[in-house]
Amino acid sequence: MKKEKRVFTPEHRESILKEAARAGKMETCRKYNLSPSLLRKWQHKYENSGLAGLSNRYKTVDHQAREMEQENERLKRIVAKQALELEVMAELCLSPLNGWTKLEKQFSPLYSGNHEQSQTNIHPRRPLLIGSGSPTGWGFRCM
Repeated sequence: MKKEKRVFTPEHRESILKEAARAGKMETCRKYNLSPSLLRKWQHKYENSGLAGLSNRYKTVDHQAREMEQENERLKRIVAKQALELEVMAELCLSPLNGWTKLEKQFSPLYSGNHEQSQTNIHPRRPLLIGSGSPTGWGFRCM
């Protein structure tokens, strides 16, 4: 048999403490099915902080704020991925040593019509610019 978790409001806890002072601690513990140590903890908190000390200390979770944070993190990852893709594209396209001119020279046999010769000249692990496959519309693929 599963025990149900009982929730006591700060006002209810205060009334239990006042009843324990009037009728006795053990009698009150039996009546409300509480342990004496819990009653002592409540008494100590009530003496130190008053009614505010008897309130629950755990934070309530705002589900809407949590969903907004998760959406924000997802969008940050997307932006970071797009920025990385743009950086790689700029490096490939604009750098005179590694850029578009080198790729254009390397893959020019593909566009010349001599397809058998072009297959032998292609390096197996060089990146090839493709037209889709990513959120930005451009991506890279190794042949």
